[in-house]
Amino acid sequence: SLCVALLLILTSAQAARQTLNSISDIKRCVPQSNILELLRWFADMVNIDHYGTMRVTFNPNSEYGSHHYGNYEGILDRPSWGYRYYTVGNLHEDSSERLPSYVRNAWSGTDGWSRARIVFSATQTNGRW
Repeated sequence: SLCVALLLILTSAQAARQTLNSISDIKRCVPQSNILELLRWFADMVNIDHYGTMRVTFNPNSEYGSHHYGNYEGILDRPSWGYRYYTVGNLHEDSSERLPSYVRNAWSGTDGWSRARIVFSATQTNGRW
């Protein structure tokens, strides 16, 4: 569900016109932003166990500028029972200062600065996300 939500957000404006098959395709259809840097950081912040279960290594309620994503527009399907959607990438959030400089400073001073977001679903189990 993590990848599906991310792909949906990245392609929402382009979905009716083309299929994305590579990083180069993303670069062509998404306005300049720090999305690739944000994706790199996010990939480093996800652990996958031997059962294939993915877990984020941070609290999505507050760390790195992340917070609950309400999906009030109904763009995404309802998350699985017990899960909630979260978003990360808004560089205007106070706690986003903890993001690495390669994410915070990418495209600084351009229209694309702080445009990228990642939406993911997560649940807390035994104190872990």
